[in-house]
Amino acid sequence: MRLRKQWQLLLGIGLAVLIVGAGAVAWISSSIQRSNWSSFRAHCQAQLDTFEAFSEQWIVREQYESFESAAQLLLLGTGLYVDVVLSGGFRVSEQVDDLPTHLVPKSLVVSEAFHALGVREALPELIEIIEPISLEGIPGSVVGLIRIGFSGDYAAARIHSQKLALIGGGLSGWLTLLFASAAFLWQIQRRKLSGDPNDLRIRCGTLSIDPDSREVTLNGIALDLTPKLYGLLHLFAMHPGTVFSDDDLLRALWSDSAYAASADVKQCIYMLRRTLHEAHPNPRRLICNVKGFGYRLDPEATETDLTTD
Repeated sequence: MRLRKQWQLLLGIGLAVLIVGAGAVAWISSSIQRSNWSSFRAHCQAQLDTFEAFSEQWIVREQYESFESAAQLLLLGTGLYVDVVLSGGFRVSEQVDDLPTHLVPKSLVVSEAFHALGVREALPELIEIIEPISLEGIPGSVVGLIRIGFSGDYAAARIHSQKLALIGGGLSGWLTLLFASAAFLWQIQRRKLSGDPNDLRIRCGTLSIDPDSREVTLNGIALDLTPKLYGLLHLFAMHPGTVFSDDDLLRALWSDSAYAASADVKQCIYMLRRTLHEAHPNPRRLICNVKGFGYRLDPEATETDLTTD
């Protein structure tokens, strides 16, 4: 009974730790997602800023072919499409060959694009940025617009892998803690059952018998037993749950008496129960009758708070 309660307590603690851990994993997972998307948006913005910085030089030097080369280079990375519109009518539109239909951008209309400057997440798998191209040192000299769509697949895959690693690590830690606690509890229980290897005391639940000193305790209460009663209880404790008939007990405890009979066994059982009653509320449940067969010691009854019949 006591062992069952200990295991129930362990399982309850394990469940509580699992619930708290799941909440912590969910919070950390959300933080990982926000951090990764923020980092990815910053990375996309940095790429577009670099493109815009070089664009000024290409416009001044009239190296318009560089726009196409740079656009194709972006498409080799996380870029999905690149649109560049200049005030002189020059335009570059490049996109990856396998761009999904629902991600194909509409034509970049300058008047509308100025209302959408900045970063926007058009879809979970797409980040689109629109920025003006200005000539350095000339305030208000907007000579064109750049629109670049970046694929969020890499960031999503990175987030997914980190979440899996977090869940796996959390579950592994929880299982390790649970198994370690179970092993610790088992070791404690084994020590309680076996005790010190040098300790020869016989234990059966809360019943303890010291063969050297002949000291007997039940539920922590010392019992004063005669040699015959001690021998009877010692035999029961050595074989808890085993049924002994009158003949078995006569051979074990009255082997030197040719006149001993079943009445002596019954009298000894009665006296033993009477003594056990000092430490147990229902000794008949502790040393119980098995009708038609004999008597046995119930090891579970030593730990159970029984009421008298």
